Amino acid sequence: MSNSDVQLIALAREDVSINCCGACDATTSDVRYQLSPEQLKAIDAVPGFRDGPYGFLEPIGTLAYFQKKYVACLSALRNLNELTVADCGSGYGWNALALGLGGAKRVLGFDFNPQAVQVANGLARALRVDDRVEFRHASITELPLEPLSVDAFFCIETLEHLFGKAPQALREVARATRDVILVTTPNKWFPMIAHDTRLPFAHWLPKGLRDVYARALRREEDNENNVFVSPREIIRGLRDFRLTSRFLGFPSFSEYAKIYPHYLPYMGRRKSMTRDLRGSKRAGYRVLAGFGGQACFHLLPSLTGIFRRAVGPPRESRRSAVPAIVVSFPITATSFMQGAGRFHSADS
Repeated sequence: MSNSDVQLIALAREDVSINCCGACDATTSDVRYQLSPEQLKAIDAVPGFRDGPYGFLEPIGTLAYFQKKYVACLSALRNLNELTVADCGSGYGWNALALGLGGAKRVLGFDFNPQAVQVANGLARALRVDDRVEFRHASITELPLEPLSVDAFFCIETLEHLFGKAPQALREVARATRDVILVTTPNKWFPMIAHDTRLPFAHWLPKGLRDVYARALRREEDNENNVFVSPREIIRGLRDFRLTSRFLGFPSFSEYAKIYPHYLPYMGRRKSMTRDLRGSKRAGYRVLAGFGGQACFHLLPSLTGIFRRAVGPPRESRRSAVPAIVVSFPITATSFMQGAGRFHSADS
């Protein structure tokens, strides 16, 4: 085990309160992930995990990351042990597992990949939360959920993988959710997106031209041809909900900055730790935070926000209703390009 791996585990095990949103003290009270040797062995033994695409992940650091960045924010709004929570595009289930370990009454994870569902259920058994955390094979566009059957819904980095079906998915999420929706997805209008080729303007091109562009610059392996969504599309899809967070899902930039330092999953072994927000990215984020929640949601490279239901339960007749008019912020290509490379990273 390398020195960096030792530092990751030490950070994740650090005996401190994970205090993500300022109001978390009363509801999360020093959530720590100190897994027993037996649990860590059981995780390693889950079929398909260590030899899968994310087998390099450090379980304690990964759970702590999802706790800090997502779970604690829900805890700040509602008492977890009273909530039924859904998580779509759940993959190997780390966010759902962090919810279960954090005390959620019931957690349902959905993924279209049956192998991922099998691994996630194995991890739930290894962590001994399978009595309240369950993963099912399903599509976000056709969820096996009754209307208003979950209190909160997490949709983390999923919408861009739906090849244009994001509006349908958002309607499904809204249909099933009573109160809180947390969404994260890359911003279509940001000129360069890390969750794809990392080539400027590539995601604005038709598929054929995007393929040529990626091949010319030897990025074809990174070209997933994702279809990204705009701020307006999310707001329109969640028209019965209102954005309540002010900066990347947090009440303020200062609260967001408190999640650092943290282990950063999914970046491979060489980039698995982000120590702090520094330099131009920190300065740029601070400036953007001054514009307020709606502006931040439109301008930042990641469309991340907490939405809460503002009107009553959806009626069947309203599904085809004309969406409410949404005021959008004028953004020019020039303003986008200023600092495009400075502010963007995979964890933003």
